[in-house]
Amino acid sequence: MRTLYIIAFTALGILIQFLFHAALEIQVITFFTEIVDPLMWGISWKALFAVHRVSAVVLFIGGAYVGFQEGQHWWRELYIKRKSGLWKIGRRV
Repeated sequence: MRTLYIIAFTALGILIQFLFHAALEIQVITFFTEIVDPLMWGISWKALFAVHRVSAVVLFIGGAYVGFQEGQHWWRELYIKRKSGLWKIGRRV
């Protein structure tokens, strides 16, 4: 059960990273096609594609890592602390 829970959170992290990547990419493409010309700064489209590939891998790994860490954190909060009585709902400490 714990493994499935953490895998689900990792998948959620990857999906959220995908949405973040899409939003970021839309902004960058809009910036370089409508606002400024990348050739004006001496940046070729080939270099921009290389930056895209590297950033896509970094965002993917980051999303998976954050999802994995959140899965571990919430498993501990909800299933370990709650069952042991350390997690009080609706009570002021």
